[in-house]
Amino acid sequence: MSKPLKNLIVLVILLIIVNIFSYNFYKRFDFTSDGRFTISSISENLIDSIKSPLSITVFLKGDLNGEFKRLQRETRFILEEFNAKNPQIRFEFINPVAGK
Repeated sequence: MSKPLKNLIVLVILLIIVNIFSYNFYKRFDFTSDGRFTISSISENLIDSIKSPLSITVFLKGDLNGEFKRLQRETRFILEEFNAKNPQIRFEFINPVAGK
């Protein structure tokens, strides 16, 4: 077996191992200086205490201007963080003026 083929096989095996490891050990990192994307320990405890499904409806969908679009994106991001920590937390975005 040639050396490049061995290197390719080793690389593929390492990528598979890293993929399995990252799937089982999920961690997000906040590299902002003010820690704006870090959930506080009090919030984490509250999120962990939710045992039954919690549905959150956010009325931020549709044709939004720049600031509301940013608010929608940031709200979606934090709710995705909550859902990643506890799958019992579910959310949906709804257009409040749909059908008018």
